[in-house]
Amino acid sequence: MKIKMFNQKKRQFHLDFFKISIFVVCLIMSFAITWQIKSVIKSGLNKTSHITKITDLQANLINERQKNQDLKKQVEEYKSYIKAAGESGSNDSYVDILKHRLEQVEIFAGLTELEGPGVIVTLSEDDTEKSGDLDGATSVNIIHGEELSSVVNALFSADAEAISMNGQRLVSTSEIHCAGPTISVNNHRFSQPYEIKAIGDPSNLQSALNMRGGVVELLKLYKIKVEIKKVSKLRIEKYDGAINNKYGQAITGG
Repeated sequence: MKIKMFNQKKRQFHLDFFKISIFVVCLIMSFAITWQIKSVIKSGLNKTSHITKITDLQANLINERQKNQDLKKQVEEYKSYIKAAGESGSNDSYVDILKHRLEQVEIFAGLTELEGPGVIVTLSEDDTEKSGDLDGATSVNIIHGEELSSVVNALFSADAEAISMNGQRLVSTSEIHCAGPTISVNNHRFSQPYEIKAIGDPSNLQSALNMRGGVVELLKLYKIKVEIKKVSKLRIEKYDGAINNKYGQAITGG
């Protein structure tokens, strides 16, 4: 009788232990599934945010290109005015005014070399953040044209007066895109590190890049190393590429 009761208690103990084990396993699986769902949602939100930023950058680029085309038209108009005024022996003060206006337009159009305070931004792959692939080889995060364009647009949005990348002046018709493992700027290829120089208020330019949720924070997620240096004086080259206006024509008269 005692042996029978002992066996019953033993079976009941095993049954209770089995129930508890099942409960613990279900609890662990529930936690794992919940964590996975949150990770997927967070990843989707980050992707959506990135797509939105890329769309905004593309819109800004189109606006800057249109502005630069308008400035180039003004340059040609002012040049013709100066030439006509000089040939007709017009008042010297009027010619000086036109020359000053031409100089300002050339600055904004990127057609003259500039010097002033600003920042130097250097982008390179973060060697400390390499990851192994399935074959055991080391894969490195590549810097794409989109990341470089995001830096340039952030600087323009912070009122940068002139920007260059690896010595190439950026104007409205400039293109920054991938060319294999390199980046093409104004039809010139460059490999990393990529140096972007911008003339403007150094503090404002640096703050625009380092703002919460800004471009530097995004680039760090992609394991890209970003160095920002404020300088009191830097020089930016003028745009030396061809200027082709195929479709738009200046409107003269009323």
